[in-house]
Amino acid sequence: MESLMNADDFFFSAEDDALAEKIAAFFPKNSPTADAAYMANVAIGNIKPERLNDAVDQTFRLYGYHAKKYRFQDGKDGKICTLFCRNASNQLKALSTTSERVYEALGIISMIYREHVGNGIPIRIRSYQTGSQGKAFTLEVLNE
Repeated sequence: MESLMNADDFFFSAEDDALAEKIAAFFPKNSPTADAAYMANVAIGNIKPERLNDAVDQTFRLYGYHAKKYRFQDGKDGKICTLFCRNASNQLKALSTTSERVYEALGIISMIYREHVGNGIPIRIRSYQTGSQGKAFTLEVLNE
């Protein structure tokens, strides 16, 4: 298991997939404590995140995520992912989704962006058609 803390100025790492919860974070060490308190309260459940579905085609800077296993009312197992991002106004946002494609995208992003990226990872929320009436969501990493 890789540690979430290291001696570098920035980090982006994730816990082992075998764990019930997965956390990846990418924050400067000198981040305001208010940011950390906001993210902790969202992950704990004290603050309700916004729906990722309502942010389609918007761009953000991804700073981390929290994913946990969940059993839905229909009895199926899945994951709830909460993305911690900054919008164009530099406001910290929490976006939540149950999209498996978003979870997979977050895993790929955390694997590739393990190196220093000072200002977050630029992403766009994307939707795509599934079947005749279905809609699903994923992430697009933007090239700046």
